[in-house]
Order: sequence, then structure tokens, then C-alpha cells
Amino acid sequence: MNDEDNAKEYRWETGYEKTWESIQENEHKGIDISVAEIIHKAKRKRQIEKSGGARLGMMRHLYLILDISEGIKSPDLKPTRLICTVKVSLLTGGEHGVILDDKHYKEQLNAHVDPPPAAMRLDAALVKMGFPHQTLSSGTDTSISVCMCHADGTDESSKLTNVGYLCPQCLSKHCELPVECKSCGLTLVSAPHLARSYHYLFPVKHFQEVTFDGSTSFCYGCQKKFDDDIDKKVYICEKCTRTFCLDCEIFIHESLHTCPGCASNAEFST
Repeated sequence: MNDEDNAKEYRWETGYEKTWESIQENEHKGIDISVAEIIHKAKRKRQIEKSGGARLGMMRHLYLILDISEGIKSPDLKPTRLICTVKVSLLTGGEHGVILDDKHYKEQLNAHVDPPPAAMRLDAALVKMGFPHQTLSSGTDTSISVCMCHADGTDESSKLTNVGYLCPQCLSKHCELPVECKSCGLTLVSAPHLARSYHYLFPVKHFQEVTFDGSTSFCYGCQKKFDDDIDKKVYICEKCTRTFCLDCEIFIHESLHTCPGCASNAEFST
């Protein structure tokens, strides 16, 4: 009877890891530790899958396509409605994911923020860029004009202003950076934009994952005391040998892009 039920399993129900089967109660009849371990493995897997070499470009665009048709109101989500989405993902080399909640949506969206991996034999190409100077309302030049970003607009955002960024090549005004000049096509950036690409060129090496043995009681990053039941794995920087928890390890590689242990050591920071 069980064989017949398995044979009649829907196609969209197959091929997925049934994580709920790995949730077990501990000696205190709680499942918090098992759930924490599943979350731990998912975070670590996402961190390891990130490649070191990235294909950089000063102008990258992320498009969000929202379905606001009448068909989205149907509560019955049949597999046939996902055929188009899956085909587009396959043809474009993308990924298809199902959002579980707001936190999962944020993780799925941030996964597309990092630059794609660069090819091993990708030829270097020089890009001409301009560093415009900003005109301020308190400056000596009080002439007003419409920025090129909203020159074709008809709403209130295209109003005349005396602030903006002037292209060094054609003196066209733009309201924000980075942007490609609509008059001459020059890529306009500022020095901080170039500095942000540094951590993609020289990323922090992945920390070594080791089993917690009690030799270090606190995380070097957040000073949290390690728990034997929750913090079964800790992470050590191979350069400064400091120990970090999982949350700090992810924060260092995704946001900080600098190891606090190496930065606080004059021998490594110079």
C-alpha cells in the first residue's frame, strides 16, 4: 500500500530535501537545537558556494518583475503556472526559488547582488570613466536647470534645480551617481564607488570550520559566550587564528569584508 502511495506522488513534490524529517526532539523534548543546526548548514552552504573571482562592472542592474495579473489571485498554485518561469530560468542560466517568508525573501534577493564569477581566461578591458564635481545650492553659481536623468519626465521630479553632478566631458547635469551620461555616454562615478569594488577583487578568505572544543570561551567578534549545545562549530581565521561564531563569520564576509582580528593586529594590517 505504501508503494502505491509513493508511486502516485506528484511530480512537483519530488526532488526536494525533506528537512522536516531530520528534526528530532532532544532530551528536554525540544526541537530548537535541530532547527538551529538546519539553519546553520544552510548559512554555511551559501557562504562556501561564493566564488573568489568576480566579474566586475561599474554599472549593474537588478530587475524585479512582479506578477499583478488576475491569475495571481488564484489560491490553487498548479505546476502548469510555473512552466514559463522555469523555462526563463533555464534559458537565461538563472535560478528559481520559492519564497517562504520575509527573511527568506531577503536572502534570496541578496544572493543576486554579488557579481557573477569571472571566466578564467577573461581578457581585461579598460573602461573610460569620469569623476564629476557636485554643484551645491550654497555655491556661487545659482543657475537652475533640469538634470539629464529627468529631462524627458513630466512629473514633479523633473523640476528645475541648481544642485547635481556635472559631467567633466560635456557638462551635462545628473542628479545621482553612478550613471552613464545621456549626452556623451561617459560613465560617471565617484571615488567611493571604485573603493567598494576592492573587497570583490581581494575577498576575505573563508574561515576554517572546526568543532568547538572549549579552548576559546568567547567569540572574538561579538564577545558572545559559546554554548556547547548550539555552537557545535566555530570558525578560525587562518591568518590571525582568532575564533568567531557563525553569525560573525557571515557578517565579516558579506558586510564587513575585513577580519577584525587581522585589522587589530599591526603585523597583519600593514
